[in-house]
Amino acid sequence: MSNGLTIVQSSASQSALPVFRELISSSKDRILFFAFLYPSELLVGKQDNLTVFDWTDRIPGYSDEQPDLLDSIPAGDEPVTVVIDSIDALLSDIGSVSAVVTLLKKVRKRQNTNVLLHVVQSHESKDLVAHLSQTSFSSSLVLHTAYPTSPLLHISANYMTPPPPLSPEPKFWSVFLPISERQHDIDAIVYGGEGFGSHVTDEFVVETIVRGGQNGSRRRAIERKLRGWKSPNGFCELKDLAQLEELWGSKKISSETNTVADPTTDLSFNLNLTPSQQAARAQVPLPYMHQGDDPPKIQGAIYYDPDSADDIDDDDPDEDLDI
Repeated sequence: MSNGLTIVQSSASQSALPVFRELISSSKDRILFFAFLYPSELLVGKQDNLTVFDWTDRIPGYSDEQPDLLDSIPAGDEPVTVVIDSIDALLSDIGSVSAVVTLLKKVRKRQNTNVLLHVVQSHESKDLVAHLSQTSFSSSLVLHTAYPTSPLLHISANYMTPPPPLSPEPKFWSVFLPISERQHDIDAIVYGGEGFGSHVTDEFVVETIVRGGQNGSRRRAIERKLRGWKSPNGFCELKDLAQLEELWGSKKISSETNTVADPTTDLSFNLNLTPSQQAARAQVPLPYMHQGDDPPKIQGAIYYDPDSADDIDDDDPDEDLDI
């Protein structure tokens, strides 16, 4: 992918660093890793294609030497992946959303440069991510956002809407997206008085948004999907997460409950017929069926059996009339 943009979002309730770490280790390009928040040894190991710039100790106002990110990126046509952890820390250092956006635009001007960003979701960084997600900044975008499994359990229990494929995707997204946009709601679900408890770092949910523009295409189609993450294997199906097993279990129980129950079960007497009784019942003629010789088959014929009170003869019924 040429000049692609990938953003990985963590939050107060769920870290996305395992996803961020996996994307770094799987890159085949030359990697320039700029660490502003976490020590580099927590995120990257020893890779031949990796160059680390650990600037966690360079804090504006407390350090005379300020980093120059642009000067650290070599010119040329060699494919390079610029990794920044984290752009919210970079925003805090620079102090302006527009300045960070301008800086990253200059980084992306270099040919064959992919940009991989990590951000800790907050009120300040939300505006920055919104600017970086615009098509004017990058026609191609991959946005990974990590959530604990608790919101899915909450939505399933309170809105009767488990995640796809247990529920239709339009119905699920119409419930999930408004909740996910409000971080305080997510925190309340996890840490509130009736919350599900603290998150688990080795098993969580990842919402991935992929916008077109891959491989030079200007297509702007958007794909949104929800997957699980399970360390150390990485991405997986939601049903493979141990914390969500109850959702698929409840679906199975629900489908079994919907089957028609046998009303003769657990009775103190037997209402079922033996095979011989069923055969004898089948031989009993029904009272509405025609008796005697088979009449000629006439289309639309009506067979009438007169009642004893009926006055039926061959006389003219109007003979008493003076006509």
